[in-house]
Amino acid sequence: MAEYIKKWLSLEDQMAKLASRGVEVRDPENCRQILQAVGYYRLTGYLYPLRESEAYVDDEGRRRVRILNHYRSGTSVDYAATLIDFDRRLRLLVLDGIERIEISFRMQVGYVLGRLSAFAHLDPSNFVGSFTEAQTDTRTGDTTPSKHQQWLERVNARQSESDEAFVAHFRDKYNDKMPIWALTEILERSRPAEWWSFSTPCGSAVLV
Repeated sequence: MAEYIKKWLSLEDQMAKLASRGVEVRDPENCRQILQAVGYYRLTGYLYPLRESEAYVDDEGRRRVRILNHYRSGTSVDYAATLIDFDRRLRLLVLDGIERIEISFRMQVGYVLGRLSAFAHLDPSNFVGSFTEAQTDTRTGDTTPSKHQQWLERVNARQSESDEAFVAHFRDKYNDKMPIWALTEILERSRPAEWWSFSTPCGSAVLV
């Protein structure tokens, strides 16, 4: 296995390395700011598709493509900056969309299952048998708690660890018993979906 011997490079050295590999550095100060903000490896990651390549035949006669260190003509730091900005804007839009969907889904789960009972999540009859029945360890043959029981333990741990004011309110006034429409607000992102996937047809009524 090869030993890593490459040395640390200053921002100026990194700019020189980019230029030596064919990347146009039209504005050194702007390039320096980008390197300082995102780092050399992230910057060159955006430029990776623009690296030159060559075809070759390996020892077994198979045609391969080798990626070279030099970049195609016209590759510039400005282009990388455009991609970085686009990626950042797209990421923010996607995260915003995910947040809106997640919040709406939490509300719908709490609203629909809450029509059955404020504590519908505690009632095994609201879930399919594969979720509420005890499990058997295939290796040892031992009986293990059902997925529902395991899930409730995680929910209880989540409640205990939460420092949200509304959680403290239920903890102090209602002996830590939280209705499903409030509980959905503190669950990990996957938990409401897990509830939904294992609820019975009655519990998973069509969301309107």
